[in-house]
Amino acid sequence: MLDRITVHGARQHNLKNIDVQIPRNTLTVITGLSGSGKSSLAFDTIYAEGQRRYVETLSPYARQFLDQMERPEVDSIDGEISRQSSEQILEQVLTMGAEQRIMILAPIVRGRKGEYKKELEKLGRQGFVRARIDGVLRALEEEITLDKRKNHTIEVVVDRLLIKPGIEKRLQASIDTATKLADGLVQVAVVGGAEKLFSQKLACPDCGASVPQLEPRSFSFNSPFGACETCAGLGSRWSFDPVKVVVDPSRPLLDGGLGPGGGSSYMAHALKALADKAKISLNKPFRELPQKSQTALLAEAVEPRRARAWRDYRRAHGNVDSSRAGGGEGVEAQRTRNADRRARGGGDS
Repeated sequence: MLDRITVHGARQHNLKNIDVQIPRNTLTVITGLSGSGKSSLAFDTIYAEGQRRYVETLSPYARQFLDQMERPEVDSIDGEISRQSSEQILEQVLTMGAEQRIMILAPIVRGRKGEYKKELEKLGRQGFVRARIDGVLRALEEEITLDKRKNHTIEVVVDRLLIKPGIEKRLQASIDTATKLADGLVQVAVVGGAEKLFSQKLACPDCGASVPQLEPRSFSFNSPFGACETCAGLGSRWSFDPVKVVVDPSRPLLDGGLGPGGGSSYMAHALKALADKAKISLNKPFRELPQKSQTALLAEAVEPRRARAWRDYRRAHGNVDSSRAGGGEGVEAQRTRNADRRARGGGDS
């Protein structure tokens, strides 16, 4: 795993052939006298080389609009994303495990709008049989109609094989075919298991993790290709305070135990449906219910992130008593939906 950026022999401007190691994922401050080379190291060497390498990964069409960037006076800078050969990709695929059945996919379209009728027909003429379109395997011989107003992902199935001794040549050929089709990208999917994207253009030299071609959308929170996977680009996450959901755990949920919004017909219907299914008595005070029943009411039907939040709360505070309470399935699900609608400009249901 990369833990530092290492500069060897930096001679840009007034730097005197210096070597330096800068730890990653930390705030590093470069200090020194005026004219000692602080800016030359930070901006004219490290930043300039990173920018130059980024520009190299762009398409020839995009590079024609950019000025030619010269390499700074430095022997080498390690610890940055670099190119990855097909042989290196092959070695990593072989480590995915013997006897694993895998698919070699060429992601020719990633989240783009269009019908791609001509492209799919061309792939069929080239001898390819299947493609995974928006996550679904489709035969290229069938009639495929895509909505041109929606984003689509098209991954051509180049090969399906079993990782075993003697498979290297066939696997290498399949990887080469995929990278030619998808401009340096290849997706390897374990049947019924995990998937991994490899790139000949950008890859970590230590762990081998690849990233796709960098584009403006890679840095946009409005695009699923650039947005944070945790908050989906919103910058915040909806959660709930268990104490505000169950304001009086000494009473049954539908008899004064719930806080604001607890009297709605939808809330009562949702809680009763869950209670009937899980055989939970809603006539008992909430704090007298078994922990499993409390969790079922307050978390199990909530989306996984909120379920985890409730479990973390339970681990931190123990069982619910008269001063603490948790939140519930129908309870929190309804409130969360209303909050999401308000965030998007809608109203309560």
